[in-house]
Amino acid sequence: PDVLLKTIQQAPEVYEWYINEWIHITSVNPDTKELQVFKNGTFVPYTPLAANLIQVSELSKLVESTENNFPVYLLKN
Repeated sequence: PDVLLKTIQQAPEVYEWYINEWIHITSVNPDTKELQVFKNGTFVPYTPLAANLIQVSELSKLVESTENNFPVYLLKN
């Protein structure tokens, strides 16, 4: 979460999207798989409603979809 926070803070015009909650971002610890969601300027622990996250590898297909709100997805390389 620390690296992700520093990254989104580098461009104030983009950081505004996250701080105003226009876009939600979640970090995943690569070792423990612990989830943290960005809220009020920091990352806090997050427990998803679903036990298993849907894994996606093609973000472009999600962005092009007509869904208004996306659930939390696990992005795979």
